[in-house]
Amino acid sequence: MSLGTAENIFMIAGVIVIVGIFILLGFMLYIAKTKMDIILNSLQNSPFSITLITLWHGGPGGRIRMVGEVCGILWRPEYHIQSGLLDPQDIENFPPELKRQLLLTRKLMIYFGAAMVCLWLTAELGLV
Repeated sequence: MSLGTAENIFMIAGVIVIVGIFILLGFMLYIAKTKMDIILNSLQNSPFSITLITLWHGGPGGRIRMVGEVCGILWRPEYHIQSGLLDPQDIENFPPELKRQLLLTRKLMIYFGAAMVCLWLTAELGLV
C-alpha cells in the first residue's frame, strides 16, 4: 500500500517536528550544563536563584525545566519583579547574547509545541 501525497507531507512534517523537539531539548541540556554558572551569577541578587539551584538536582528533566524557567523570567521580567522573585538589576546585568539565545529557545518551544498540537489535531480529526 502506498501513501498519498498528503500523507507523505504529514509524515515528513511529523518527523521534522519530533526531531526539532529533541534538538531543542538537547540544546536546553547543553545550556544547563555549560552556562548555568553564568545564569546563576547574573541572578545572584534574586530569590529566584534558589529555585534554580533546587531544579539542578532534579536530573535531566529538572535541568530542562530550569532552562525553561529562566526563559520565562527573561520573557516577562516585570511579572517576576512585581512578585518579588527577581531583582531588576539582575535583568540589566544579564549577558545579552545568552538572553537572546534563551528567548529564541522559548520561541522555538512555542512553535514546536503548536506544530505538534496541529499535527495531532489533524490526525485525530481524520483530515489526512
